[in-house]
Amino acid sequence: MEEIKIGDQIWSKNLNVDTFRNGDPIPHAETEEQWVKAGENGTPAWCYYDNDPANGETYGKLYNWYAVTDPRGLAPEGWHVPGNDEWTTLTDYLGGEEVAGTKMKSTSGWEENHEAHEVLSALHELLASYIEMEHAAKTTIENIENSDIT
Repeated sequence: MEEIKIGDQIWSKNLNVDTFRNGDPIPHAETEEQWVKAGENGTPAWCYYDNDPANGETYGKLYNWYAVTDPRGLAPEGWHVPGNDEWTTLTDYLGGEEVAGTKMKSTSGWEENHEAHEVLSALHELLASYIEMEHAAKTTIENIENSDIT
């Protein structure tokens, strides 16, 4: 995985795995309906942004909350999903929550005047850990901030 150092922390760019740390496959939700069903059933899933495999190279894979919190481990060996303390350290280093998202977002790939998407991206990559699908379970920064996943 490609690493980037921000302050005293080492972060990885877009997570792009289709198996848990123990080797078990993470189900691929190939349609919005499958994504919604996985969320409703409380089962792990991943998908590509807009369900388009061509987006995989830019965005990596998107994971629902059940994949992120699964005890089999989403992050590869030696890595972990950051908890609230790590997000706070990052945002503090970047000048606080009010400006960190703007500093982190990519300089390209955003719609004009699309201020609603000024959130932390996957470290200078386009937004990849947040997906909006109506009625779907979402992997959101808010959920990550409220947990300490290892």
